Amino acid sequence: MNPPDDVDHLVDLYDNTLRDSVGQHAPLRTKEMPSRPMLPWYNKNIQTAKRHRRYCEWLWIRTSLCVHFEMFKVSKILDINSLASAKSEYYNKKIKAFKGNQRTVFSVVIKVLHKSQTVLPNNINREKDRAHCLNNFCAYMACERLSGCFD
Repeated sequence: MNPPDDVDHLVDLYDNTLRDSVGQHAPLRTKEMPSRPMLPWYNKNIQTAKRHRRYCEWLWIRTSLCVHFEMFKVSKILDINSLASAKSEYYNKKIKAFKGNQRTVFSVVIKVLHKSQTVLPNNINREKDRAHCLNNFCAYMACERLSGCFD
């Protein structure tokens, strides 16, 4: 096999051979990352505190000095406290804004507590399932009432 004399052609040949070899042994993989919206209480102070905390952690891992470990602990506490205070301040403002409307205040509290508002299980979707569930409930209640009357 005789290589071509033209430099551009040699570069193209080298590039194609290298791409084929890399593509065969280490193929390109794509990964989709979820896009998360910015939290409403997240601000520059929290971002700076987190950045300082990561720096102190990196410094402590790199040097293993007790001084750097203490710096990391203090920055960790400051980071956690700044996040908690910002979140608390955000929800306090939100609750005060809806002071007269109890329904919206209650929905905000439910979001804060991460509670679900569903009453029935999600698997009761079809009419047959609902009817079956209601019939079982009625039979149970009738049985309880009748057993209470005869005792």
